[in-house]
Amino acid sequence: MYKDNIVKDTHFEEVAEVKLDSKNRVTLGKNKSVGKTSIYKVYRNAIGQIILDPQVTIPAHEQWLFKNKEAALAVKAGLEDAKKGRLVKAPEDFSSPQNCRHIFCTANQRFAPHERQALQYFGDIA
Repeated sequence: MYKDNIVKDTHFEEVAEVKLDSKNRVTLGKNKSVGKTSIYKVYRNAIGQIILDPQVTIPAHEQWLFKNKEAALAVKAGLEDAKKGRLVKAPEDFSSPQNCRHIFCTANQRFAPHERQALQYFGDIA
């Protein structure tokens, strides 16, 4: 493993001094700097230093996006467009759930290339 893959910030501060318990476990105590993360990947180097890398879980139904780089790039591009104010007013009224029942896209609607790619992936347009 390369350091760049694991260590995202090289500035470390000592937050606690701990001892192994009778079962060779280390507890982090009630240190507020640990945060609310409850899952960590544990890395150890050749000289015994340990890094805890906080992890988050994602719902199984969202996992496809993390596995599909093309779709993830399309989502990121769309978010970047929105951040830069590149928005298009939808002709449909999406302000209430009743108006969203029959949403569909047709091939003759105009989309940016990344939007078309995402919609094709989801099967909403040909």
